[in-house]
Amino acid sequence: MDKKIDIDTLIDASVSFSNALKTAKVLESEDFSKIFYMKETVRASVIHHFEFTYELALKTMKSFIEIADGKIENLSNAQLLKKAKKLRVIKDYKKWREFHQIRNLISLAYDHIVIDTIYEVAKEFKIYLDKFIDALKIKIDENTN
Repeated sequence: MDKKIDIDTLIDASVSFSNALKTAKVLESEDFSKIFYMKETVRASVIHHFEFTYELALKTMKSFIEIADGKIENLSNAQLLKKAKKLRVIKDYKKWREFHQIRNLISLAYDHIVIDTIYEVAKEFKIYLDKFIDALKIKIDENTN
């Protein structure tokens, strides 16, 4: 791996995503009768951060695979995730596919039930994102030593 992959932007996005999740957690413990609009705004923020961070994770994943494994022209997201699993930067292919499916629902999310589902999955995504970043750091360290 002669080229270097920059994961700083992904780490920054992850921190922003964490901040949105922490704010949402605080608001979930409050009496929403007085802060309903704040709750909706923060939930929208969490969903937006999920969408942005998921897309950035895929872009970073693609860059890593290009560097580690060569050309990856015209790979579907499913194929990209399979390669990432093969290269051991993600462990749970099915979960990442679920994140992709949920990400695709965002632009269609007018129903509160769908929004609630997206929100819950977005909260879960952070765990897998952190594992992905940690795996990338290990791979980068292995190739710089």
